[in-house]
Amino acid sequence: MTPKTLKEVLNEVEDFRQAKGKRHKLEAILLMTIAAIMSGYKSYSAIAEWGRNYGKEIALALRFKEGKMPCVGTLNWVFRNINIESLERVLEEYFYSYVEEVRTWQTRPLDAVYPIVYLDAIQGEAVFPKTQIQLCIIHVIRNSLAYVSYKDLKKLF
Repeated sequence: MTPKTLKEVLNEVEDFRQAKGKRHKLEAILLMTIAAIMSGYKSYSAIAEWGRNYGKEIALALRFKEGKMPCVGTLNWVFRNINIESLERVLEEYFYSYVEEVRTWQTRPLDAVYPIVYLDAIQGEAVFPKTQIQLCIIHVIRNSLAYVSYKDLKKLF
């Protein structure tokens, strides 16, 4: 059985709001919040800012009417009144639906594992013959920081 998508699971969360005056679907608000939190935005105002910054395309993809995301007040009201037990139950079911698949990945024989390297469509070596391909994210970050001035480096950390 194929596990449900996160959108399908969030659609099962009990919506406490009345139909009258409901502008946004609850699963859209929850999806937006998850995406914003995964992007590092944590407060209601930051999550609303994330929605404004990423524009109409993201809003339409998340199924917001007319491409308008909820404001801070809406987020505050929804999360103060949401049925936490309902949300926890559906998220728990969602994550546990993947447990068996993860166990299968963990027990697979290592000789069947092949390294996957992502390179963008530009053939770097042909265009830039002195290109070094970095496979470890730590090395990519460290080598990229070599091109940042010390004064600007302080701003990053």
